[in-house]
Amino acid sequence: MAAALAAVELDKDITMDVQHPALSGSTAQPSMNKMLNLIRNYPDERVATKSPQLNNDAIKASMSSLYGLRFQYRDFESRYNSELVEAMYYARTPGGASATLKSIPGLVENLGRLLGVNGHHADWDQIPDCNI
Repeated sequence: MAAALAAVELDKDITMDVQHPALSGSTAQPSMNKMLNLIRNYPDERVATKSPQLNNDAIKASMSSLYGLRFQYRDFESRYNSELVEAMYYARTPGGASATLKSIPGLVENLGRLLGVNGHHADWDQIPDCNI
């Protein structure tokens, strides 16, 4: 929101990288609906008047197919892990980083091998618990 306020103060337009609500969980991009609501309800009227117009009917119509697509590729997403999220928060890691890291070929296997105990490889859910 700081960028939106700065843009208004400089009389400039900006582009925000947002994601369709069906795809926004565990990604670096916030939901377009959440960002729209933040802009529309921002206390500075200059920011609120810059809110974009979205076709809510089109967004709703595409929810089912995009949820289906996300379900189809669920094995490539990180499962929600509160300890991992907390560790990433304290490390100031950008949102979506865990999904990005998991998708790098060989990374999870190599980390698991390095962080495993007694010859047993750590899996993705155990990696955040490893003391390094």
